[in-house]
Amino acid sequence: MEKSLDSDLYPWLRQHYKNLRHVQQGGRLPHALLFVGPPGIGKYELGCHLALSVLVSHSSGTSESRALELFTAGTHPDYTELRPLEGKTLISVEQVRDLIARLSLTAQLSTYKVALISPAEVMNAAAANALLKTLEEPAGDAIIILISHHIGLLPATVRSRCQRTVLGLPSREVALDWLRQDLAGDAERYLELANGSPVTARELYDCGMAARQDEVLKDLALLYQGRLSVYSVAQRWKDLELNLCIVWLRQLVGALIRYLMNSDSTSTIQSNFLKNLKISSGTIDLPGLYRYLDYLNQASLELTANLNRELFMEQILSRWQALASMSKTTGP
Repeated sequence: MEKSLDSDLYPWLRQHYKNLRHVQQGGRLPHALLFVGPPGIGKYELGCHLALSVLVSHSSGTSESRALELFTAGTHPDYTELRPLEGKTLISVEQVRDLIARLSLTAQLSTYKVALISPAEVMNAAAANALLKTLEEPAGDAIIILISHHIGLLPATVRSRCQRTVLGLPSREVALDWLRQDLAGDAERYLELANGSPVTARELYDCGMAARQDEVLKDLALLYQGRLSVYSVAQRWKDLELNLCIVWLRQLVGALIRYLMNSDSTSTIQSNFLKNLKISSGTIDLPGLYRYLDYLNQASLELTANLNRELFMEQILSRWQALASMSKTTGP
């Protein structure tokens, strides 16, 4: 079972999994773990592999194949996942209380119960507080795995009760080797679109997002030039995830700053975008660009809040458009 699990896991996570398995086999696995790192690197998959490993290792008679079948179908009675309910952005205190009640029940197919919370930072304040005692002293034999993309949004009281595993982006070479198995010549483009996150890159490829980004870049150039309105662009972007929009904007603003500082690190895609803007270091408000980048960085941390998506997007685009009023475009 371990061999099949390991072979199914992303290559950059296999050593982390082996380390966790070693701790588990030694009977030293803590009852509260926190996997931290950027989105799109497989933290959730690592959590699932560890959860299944715990359930199988402590099986009370169920075969490994049967445990895997139930786990894959989402019907293993000793495993619970906690996520925002459909149409919601936060995990409620009622959901956490239900989880606590489930963990207090006697395990059925394993001697252990496992829960996975993803992403943990979207628990509202009451939910996080309700979980504290269980993180410290879970009922019976239980393992709770928390997944976090933005650890700074997790209360310190939650963080302090978990053993933390920090997972970073894989190296560019490792990510491209993995992506090229399916993406071939598109691997570099999509890894750039995903800001270095290979799992996200694969998902963007499946959706044909390279063409979608080309449209986004065109919209931003036209918005900057005053040829499109904030409202019309926001409407054109209704189908895009907010997080993805902000990632792309942060990439482009960072590229614009490097371009204006005479750096050679700008990609071909971003260079074409900058050329279409018809700007130079003498016609752009560089301090304004830095302020906008700071704003985008803060906005990326507010995505887990219960926000009005349309209004939030219009605010982001309005600030981008405002850069033009502080600058002087050159050419027609």
